[in-house]
Amino acid sequence: GQILWQQTAQQVHNLVRAVAPPYPGAFTDWEGQRRIVARTSLIGPFPEELDLQAPGIQVVDNQVFGVCGDQRAVAILDWFPADS
Repeated sequence: GQILWQQTAQQVHNLVRAVAPPYPGAFTDWEGQRRIVARTSLIGPFPEELDLQAPGIQVVDNQVFGVCGDQRAVAILDWFPADS
């Protein structure tokens, strides 16, 4: 299912877990490419550079995060292009 970054971090994390491969996976679009998010973590610490007011994908120090509607983040531990 499509990740709706306006949802809470817990809801996003639960969606990713529920539909992770071998199921079709949770997806998001980033820089014009559809990507499957296969694994996330709610456990920080998270970088201070994250803009918690801006839901969506953010990259800090080569690490990928999803900022959610509750102004919390999930660390994206595994993701890949949907067409792979």
